[in-house]
Amino acid sequence: MERPIFLLGTQRSGTTLLRLILDSHGRIAIGHESGFMRAVEATKNLPDYIYGQGWYRRFGLDDGNMNSRLQDFYSGIFGHYAWSRGKFRWGEKTPDNILLLGELDAIFPRAQFVCMVRQPGAVVASLMRWNWDFEMALAYWIRANTIARHAAERMPPDKWYLVRYEDLVREPEDVMRGVLDYLGEVWDANVLRHHEVHSAQSGGIEVEGDNRDDRPIEVSRVDAWRDELSTDQIARIGAETASLCDYFGSFWVAERRGS
Repeated sequence: MERPIFLLGTQRSGTTLLRLILDSHGRIAIGHESGFMRAVEATKNLPDYIYGQGWYRRFGLDDGNMNSRLQDFYSGIFGHYAWSRGKFRWGEKTPDNILLLGELDAIFPRAQFVCMVRQPGAVVASLMRWNWDFEMALAYWIRANTIARHAAERMPPDKWYLVRYEDLVREPEDVMRGVLDYLGEVWDANVLRHHEVHSAQSGGIEVEGDNRDDRPIEVSRVDAWRDELSTDQIARIGAETASLCDYFGSFWVAERRGS
């Protein structure tokens, strides 16, 4: 059985772009964001019901057995999507699944994870355009990327792979060759013209995150966030994310230090 691929990260980190790129590969199908782990959580712990917490254990199923059943069910859904498009391997993209990483890994122990990391200022500014509060957006970036760091430190190299958004948009071929090598997939030049592939298939449509599937990579957007945040906000971000940015090798930290 092909190993499933999960794309994770914060919201506004570029996971939709990576989904569209990988979905243009001849063997890989990754459809629209599903949010399926919310259904998983509700299935395991029925909301608003006095006996809902782990209800299945009262019927002789342990967590491992329940996870196996959930794996079969959701693999069937995502696998059907891949097969219907003539592809052999399925993936799923919901950024916030990084907050449920332990549960996701337990259900899909053979999965390969690709985690997007983007400059904290860019994510915060983008979330604020979606009416997020500054404090909430900053705390969210720190929480999600702390999980990403811990995963990178404890997971074997065949299960966890980090991609920096800035690298992807500036050097897409180099980055995608690395991603496909990690996934054990052959090179497919279609990943460098994903917008043309999707345009030919769909005629160009809006997808999640206010994106379009026929939009090419836009390098000009990498630093747009700098004009959207105040000096004080940028200073706060720098102080509170420095250790994580150092770990991920963020361009933002390198530029802040003048290196």
